[in-house]
Amino acid sequence: MNHLLNEDMVIRLFLAVLAGTVMGYPHARYIKSATRIYAIVCLGSALVMLVSTWGFADLTPWINFDPARLSAQVIAGMGFVGAGIIIIRQGRVYGLPASATLWLTASIGLVIGLGWYFMAILAVFASWGTFLVYPLMKKLLRLRRRKARELRGE
Repeated sequence: MNHLLNEDMVIRLFLAVLAGTVMGYPHARYIKSATRIYAIVCLGSALVMLVSTWGFADLTPWINFDPARLSAQVIAGMGFVGAGIIIIRQGRVYGLPASATLWLTASIGLVIGLGWYFMAILAVFASWGTFLVYPLMKKLLRLRRRKARELRGE
């Protein structure tokens, strides 16, 4: 029988809390408890993946189980939660980045629960890359448009 050691479970859950906290940090200036929310989402996802992967190991001879079923429910549930975050007011959409990041955080928790640490770290860095690079790109585009207007004499 294959069993995951308690130390491995603790490491995975701790890393999930850490990754969730890091993912929630960019939203902390808009949402007071963002780091805590994202940490809990990532922890919950990792816990679900641990349970779905290892929780039924003793029942394997009698029951055929599919570990992907519980993780699929996490993804669907986070889509539902994310839809509740998105607000449309006066033709403008708010909350889309937070919703997408929360969904990604749940996915990272699932990956950590599987023990795929490198993929989780890569996803966190890629996410932070979007938080850092996209605002710079936006500023550069604004400057470029402004210079083009000045050259046209507007």
